[in-house]
Amino acid sequence: MDSMNSDSQGLGLRAVMAKLASNSAVYGMAGILNRFASLLLLPFFTEIMTTSDYGILSLIALVTTASIGVFNLGTANSIGLLYFSQTDLHYRFQVIWTSAIFLAINCALFLALLWYISSFLGKVILGNDNYANLIQLALLSMSLSVIIDPFLAHLRMNNRAVAYVSLTLLSFGVTSGFSIWLVLFLKVGVIGILQAQFYGQALLFLLTLILVGKELKFSIDFRLIRPLVSIGFPSVIGSFATLLLVYSDRWLIEYFLGLDQLGVYSVGLSFGMFIAVLVGAFDTAWPPFFSSYVNRREEAKRVFPLVFTYFVFGFGIVTLAIFAVAKPVVCVLTAESFHEAWMVVGIVAFSQVLYGTFSVLGTGIYFSRKLGYISLLKWAVATINIVLNIILIPALGITGAAISMCVGYFLLSTITYFLSRIEFLVVYEWHRVSGYAFMLIVLMVVTWSSGYSLDMVEGSILNLFIFVLFLLYFWRWHLVSNERRFIYSTLLKLREK
Repeated sequence: MDSMNSDSQGLGLRAVMAKLASNSAVYGMAGILNRFASLLLLPFFTEIMTTSDYGILSLIALVTTASIGVFNLGTANSIGLLYFSQTDLHYRFQVIWTSAIFLAINCALFLALLWYISSFLGKVILGNDNYANLIQLALLSMSLSVIIDPFLAHLRMNNRAVAYVSLTLLSFGVTSGFSIWLVLFLKVGVIGILQAQFYGQALLFLLTLILVGKELKFSIDFRLIRPLVSIGFPSVIGSFATLLLVYSDRWLIEYFLGLDQLGVYSVGLSFGMFIAVLVGAFDTAWPPFFSSYVNRREEAKRVFPLVFTYFVFGFGIVTLAIFAVAKPVVCVLTAESFHEAWMVVGIVAFSQVLYGTFSVLGTGIYFSRKLGYISLLKWAVATINIVLNIILIPALGITGAAISMCVGYFLLSTITYFLSRIEFLVVYEWHRVSGYAFMLIVLMVVTWSSGYSLDMVEGSILNLFIFVLFLLYFWRWHLVSNERRFIYSTLLKLREK
């Protein structure tokens, strides 16, 4: 009888993990296609656009990132918790519509204010008030994304990954098409990128409102605004810390090294952020997944440790692969003036995986609705990150900025783990994860160093050899027999298809 119960529990866990994995895979496939298309366009764009142009785009992104918290008031974190707090469909529709209407009003107010001072923002951030129209366009696109997010959240929370991805892929296709036309053919530069983003976001807004909105019976309960804001608003304070954590390196690179080096760093970020597409796919599937366990906490204690273990295993392998191919890929796909961007690609990728572990390890804080803890922690880590950037950027250049990012995200995930344990104790499989992580970090350092000590061909051969050895090591020492059988049977099924 115990054996049967154990088997049924194992099958239940496997079904749960498969559900999370399949949703993440669908989201990830869309992200990979988007990123792959962007990388294919990069050689053409870097021939036309200068390093300074990429630096300007990076700084404009600062404005939208700084603004998004006051535009959405943290509702991205509170919608899911309220949505899953009741099973009544009418109540859930009210959560979505109330959030959307409230956000539309809030966005209109703040957009009007920032539109009015956009010339001032252009002068302060970009050193020229002629960039006001670029800032206005970026803010308008961001406002549309904020307003439509509750409807997209409804798709995610109901495991409708295919519908979600179809809408976002169509939007990306429009954005890419207009980018090619405006940048490569009309050669309008930075404004062409921002115009294309607006057209793609406008299409996503209209299609989502029409196709998803019609499924939800219109109903508003203004009493929901208070919990929407009270639960989510503490994260707004933290969002400004996130801004410093994510973007302080770009301000300081421009200050210490100049706009051209910022452009090189931005291209390195775009390559390193390939893994952010995969982590982002997981992060898209994860909040509705873990929120559904808010009233099933004992079951969560069995599921969450496996999620963390497989997250580290899977993304660790991808990170090492990125370290191995960073230099040849960057040198092949970009103009010569951007080649040194390879130095930050792997480090940036590793930092994104660390940020993903922060999302997994912080579930206890979200369950307790004490998001103020996250905000305070982000401010502390952001302060440390700024200090590290000030020390390391003059000494190590753009590599120093990437290292600072890594250290910041490591501290964020580590402290979050200990805070989360206070609210919701989950026993993770540290005996499996720690040795794996140690070996992974050692090999990442080796593959990164080969870019300096060896030429591109020799380094690539060495890194490929290291990567294959690591896969064998992982297969033999870090997977148990039933996991190896599962992977083998899955690969056979894929081969048959």
